[in-house]
Amino acid sequence: MDKKTFNEHVEMFIGKQREMLRFKGKDYQNDTDALSNFKEIAQASGKTPIEVWHILMHKHMTAINNFVRGRELKCESIESRLLDLANFVLLGSALIEDRTTKIPERFFRGKKEMEEIEKDFRKQVTYQVLDEEDGNYDR
Repeated sequence: MDKKTFNEHVEMFIGKQREMLRFKGKDYQNDTDALSNFKEIAQASGKTPIEVWHILMHKHMTAINNFVRGRELKCESIESRLLDLANFVLLGSALIEDRTTKIPERFFRGKKEMEEIEKDFRKQVTYQVLDEEDGNYDR
């Protein structure tokens, strides 16, 4: 795929991703908290919101793995599953960022180490911006 076609695909995918996130969010969010469904399930199940997120994301990965293994997807297209997975990555990121979400300490070796990992990550991240003139992503 050439760069122009790829960049067009990225824009199309992100547009569909936003649309799906808004559309499905109506069924899963309450009026004030975009992450309420994870928190409500967590409370009912004795899990943490991030554990609930992981379980639900794994469901999407299972369907994608089945597709990769040659099984026919019967309920949703592979594109729909990929959009769901992309949105679950965003939701997981939001849960981690959400200060009301308690993340179990077992996920980290310690608070100081997590702060160092996050600090190092932020140094390494480069943001890409779509250059309107040539249609390519620039750093």
